[in-house]
Amino acid sequence: MTKTLLLAALVAAVPAAAQDRAGGDLDRGVPSVDASPEVLGAYLRLGEDGKDLAKLVEHLHKRIKGGDSVLGLDQALGAADARFTKQGGADSIQKSLLFNGREAREGLKEAYSMLKDYAEKLGKVKELERAADGRLKGVHSALADAASRIKKADDEVRRYADGMQVSEPASAGGDPQAGQLSALEPQEQELADIKEMLDLCKDALNELDGKLDGIDALKAKVERHGEKAGMLDKGAGAVLSVSLTGKGSQAAGGTSKDIIADSLATMKRAADLGKKVRGVMQGIVERTALSAEKAREADKALTEAKGKSLAALAGAEERHQEFPALRAEWDNNPQEAEARAGKLKSQTQGEGAAAAAAGAAAGAQAAAAKAAGATCACAKNKATKAVGEPAKLESLKKLGELALNTPVQDGSAPVGGASSKRLDTTKMKSLLKSASFDGRRR
Repeated sequence: MTKTLLLAALVAAVPAAAQDRAGGDLDRGVPSVDASPEVLGAYLRLGEDGKDLAKLVEHLHKRIKGGDSVLGLDQALGAADARFTKQGGADSIQKSLLFNGREAREGLKEAYSMLKDYAEKLGKVKELERAADGRLKGVHSALADAASRIKKADDEVRRYADGMQVSEPASAGGDPQAGQLSALEPQEQELADIKEMLDLCKDALNELDGKLDGIDALKAKVERHGEKAGMLDKGAGAVLSVSLTGKGSQAAGGTSKDIIADSLATMKRAADLGKKVRGVMQGIVERTALSAEKAREADKALTEAKGKSLAALAGAEERHQEFPALRAEWDNNPQEAEARAGKLKSQTQGEGAAAAAAGAAAGAQAAAAKAAGATCACAKNKATKAVGEPAKLESLKKLGELALNTPVQDGSAPVGGASSKRLDTTKMKSLLKSASFDGRRR
C-alpha cells in the first residue's frame, strides 16, 4: 500500500462526573488496554444513554439544523423570523432574540465543526488500525507457519544424522525438501506497509491531541446566550415552539433555551467521550505497533534461521550420498569407514543443532510478537463501540450561515408591537397638502 493511498485514508459522550466508578477520570489517566471490560466500560461510560460519539455529534447537528422530530435552533429562529417579517417587523425584544439566537448558533456551529472533524478522524484511525491489525494477524500466521516448517526441516536433519552409520542399520536418508522452506517468503514488505499505516494513526492521534480544548470556551460563550434566551423565551420566545407546532402551547424542548441547553449538554458529552476514546485508541495503536515491531524482528530472525536450516538440510543430504560408498569400503576397512562416517555424522549434528537452536529462538520471537498484540481485544471492542460510525456524519447537510429575512443585521427593522403596521408617510403628506384643518379641501 502506498503512502499516498494511506494518507487518503486519513484525509478524507457522556455527562461529566467527579470520578469514574471504576476506570478513573481524565486526570487519573487512561486505563491500560489490558484493563477489564468493566474498567474500560466505566471509563468510557458506555451504555449510559445509548449514544456513541458519532450519534452525539449527529444529535448536535439536529439541535442546530433540526430533523427526525428534533427541534433545531435554525427551525426555531427561522419560524420566529418568518412571523416577525409577516407582522411587519421586529420590535426591540424580538430583534434581541434573533441576535442572541444567531450568536448562540455561531458558537454551536463552531463546536459542531470541531467535533465532527474530530469524530471523523478518530473513525479513520479506528478503521486504519483495524486494517493494520487484520494484516498483522496474517503476518503472525505466516510467521507461525514459517517456524513450523523450519522445525520440520531441522527434525529431518536430525533424522539424517541419526542414520549416518555404516554398520547395520545403514543410513536410510531422508527428505531433502522437508518443510518446503523454499516456498517461504519474508514478511518484510507487508510489515513495512503495516508500520506506515500505524505511523499514520499515531500522527492523526497526535494531531487530535488538544483539538477539543476550545470546546470549554465555546461552551461558556453559548451558555451566556442560553441564559439570555431563557429571559427572552418568557416573552417573545414563546413564538418559537408555537410557530413550529402550529399549536398554542409550547412543544417539549421547543424554546431557544431548551434547544441551547440540550446542545450544550451534547457538546460536553461528545467532547468528554472524544478525548477518552482518543486516549484508549492511542493505547491500542501503540500496542499494535509494538506487536508489529516484534513481528519485524521475528521475521528477520526466521529468515536467518531458514537459511541455516536450508544449508543444514542440503549438507545432510549431500553427506548421505557418501554412505553407499562407505558401506562398500566398510567391508574392506571398517575402522576407516567408521571414522569417516563419524565425522560426517558429527558435522551434520552440529549444523542441525545450530539450525534448530536458531529456529527455536526465532519461533519463540514470533510467538511473543503475537502475544504482544493479543491482549487488547476488549479495548478494541470498547473503542469501536464508543466511536460509532463517524462515516455517516459525511452525509449530514453542511451548516452554512443562518439567513434571516427580518432586517436585523443593519438595525433597519421598524420598532413596534407585534400588531403594528408600516405607515405610508408619503400618503399622509399628500392628504395634508390637499385638506384644511376642518376637513374641507382647499
